[in-house]
Amino acid sequence: MLKSKLIFVILCVIPFQAWSGYDAETIKADVIKQELFQVNAWQQTNNVWQAVPSLRGTVLSVGEQKTEYVLPFINPQQKKTAAMQCTALAMLGLTPKDDAERLVIKNAITASIQRHVLKYTDLNGVRFTITARQVGPVVQLFCDLRSKT
Repeated sequence: MLKSKLIFVILCVIPFQAWSGYDAETIKADVIKQELFQVNAWQQTNNVWQAVPSLRGTVLSVGEQKTEYVLPFINPQQKKTAAMQCTALAMLGLTPKDDAERLVIKNAITASIQRHVLKYTDLNGVRFTITARQVGPVVQLFCDLRSKT
């Protein structure tokens, strides 16, 4: 198995809640289409990756405007892998909590990320394609929700 591949075993789908610091509105996966996510901060607490709260992490309306999170990194050495993995998970409504219960995120992406495509299929047969691009300190991710198989 190639080290450059990221493998997620999706066992549980939970609602993705916005980390805006205002209303924690639930964003369903079916409305996250071609949305641009900019995330550059994650922290790990008790083996749980979470977005670091930020006043600039306001969630904009889904559809016409982009959803943007601007946050500081906790561990610069792991910023690319952590941001890529956890942002993709958040976009899919997943939270990496426990490898046995949730999913496996041990296989890291290569450090030299410039453009990467991640593909997922959830338990309901919905296919996701996420295109990620490293732009300076920011990871940009475009989520494309495909129809059910």
